[in-house]
Formats: sequence, structure tokens, C-alpha cells
Amino acid sequence: MIAFSLWWLDVHRYGIFYACAFLVAYLFLHHVWRNEKIKIQYPKVANFFTDHLDNLIIIAVLGVILGWRLGYVFFYERSYYQNHLNEIRAIRQWGMAFVWWLIGVTIGGLIYAWILKLSFKDILLSADSMLSIAPFGIMLWRIGNFLNQEIYGIPVPADARWLPTRITTFAEKTNIFNIYTHVDEALRVNPSFLASFGEWLVILIITNILFRKQIKTGNIKPGKITIVFLVLYAIVRFFLEYVRVDSQGEFIGIFTISQYFFIAFIIIAIVLWFVRKRYDW
Repeated sequence: MIAFSLWWLDVHRYGIFYACAFLVAYLFLHHVWRNEKIKIQYPKVANFFTDHLDNLIIIAVLGVILGWRLGYVFFYERSYYQNHLNEIRAIRQWGMAFVWWLIGVTIGGLIYAWILKLSFKDILLSADSMLSIAPFGIMLWRIGNFLNQEIYGIPVPADARWLPTRITTFAEKTNIFNIYTHVDEALRVNPSFLASFGEWLVILIITNILFRKQIKTGNIKPGKITIVFLVLYAIVRFFLEYVRVDSQGEFIGIFTISQYFFIAFIIIAIVLWFVRKRYDW
């Protein structure tokens, strides 16, 4: 959806949200890694987020665009884009997959970390830093989803009306339930709202508290925040798949395509936990 136009250039709401997310991430990381305690403990990571932060943000932007778009094209709508190759580059059109922008950013970040010769422990701490602020960007993305009315949920079951009136009224007033007029007049679950609360508020508070506590005490635990983020995000998104209409046609066996990725997130988190335990990080 277009927010405003500057001469020949249309500025979309999503573009504004993305710009704000990257700006906040830039300022947050720049501020955090000025702390002298962790600069002394992890000089390579401090250098990564100070002298190379501009390059890292550019890599993150490219990772988001390429990973998000190509993941959607090849895993969610492959049959369509096989016959419409020219539309693959139409990134302003609907069709982007969150899991894949995370993968895109991860691949880009790992390549850059390898070039700068960061250790595995340094890479985990770098991931902790970025994932402690990532939920804020997810929140902006979900706000964009809702404003554009892009993702809508399943209809609220008729038998749910047994709930006390004050609860259903609260749900409607706070947009937990919402009517998407471009679809129909049914009262539906609002997955964007639920995702904003679960993916943003809860995870952001938890990861930020953990990260700031580590910095304040100087007791850095590389990988801990990454594990927490992967587990919490996977759990929230796994269950939200059941109330999203666009996910109902993506089942392969008993799970949707995205749910298999979220299961993989938890497996990765478990492996990282054993690695941390093995090296006593």
C-alpha cells in the first residue's frame, strides 16, 4: 500500500517500516558494542559491529530481499512462477516468506563473518546481538500486514459465542478478532495481532532483558539468546499456522511447509544447547 508519492517515486508503507527497522537495529547495535567490557572480551565482534556495521546492514537488507522473495518463489508458489518468470523480480507484489529472509540474512552474515575470520563463538555472540533487536522489526512487518489486510485468519467459530460477551467485545475492540471486508463479512481471527504480541512483545522483552543483563554483568553467554529466540519464535509461529487462512492449503502430511521449518528451528536450538554445554560457554 502506498503511503505517499514524491514526484515519480511511490513510497510504500512496507518500505517505511523496513527503513525504520534497519535504522533502529543500526542504532541499537552501535550503542551496545560501545560498551568497554564486551569490547575487551570480544574485540573481533566489537570490530564487526562498529567498523563493519554499515556493510553488515547492507548485507542484511540484501539478505531480506533475496531470501524472502526467492524462498517464496521456490517453496510456496513454484508452479506459478515457472510459468511467470518475469514476475519473480516483482518484489513489490505480495509473495514473500519470513523464514527465508532469516535464512538469507544468516547466509550473508556467515559469509561476511568468515571473511573477517570470526570464530564460531564470535558468530554466536553476533547472532545474539542481532536477534535481541530482531523482534522489533518483526513487529513493524506485522503492522504492515494488518494495515494492508494481507494476512487474515480463519472465521471465529459460531460455538465460540459461548464466551462471555465482555471477552468477545474486548477481542473485537483490540482487533484480536477482525472483519476483513475485502474477503467477506465474517468475524475472523487476526493472526497479525497475535503475531505482533507473541513474536514481538514477548520475545523482544525476554531477549532484551537477557542481553542487557549479560552486558551489565559482563557475564557473556554466546548462543544463549539465539537458542531462546529460536525456541520461542518457533513455538509461537507453529501454533499460529492453524489460524492463518493462507496456511491451510500448505499442509504436507500433518504439518504445513512453515511448520517443518519451525521444527527445524527447535532442533537447531537443541544442537546449539549441547554445543554450549560441551564447551561450557
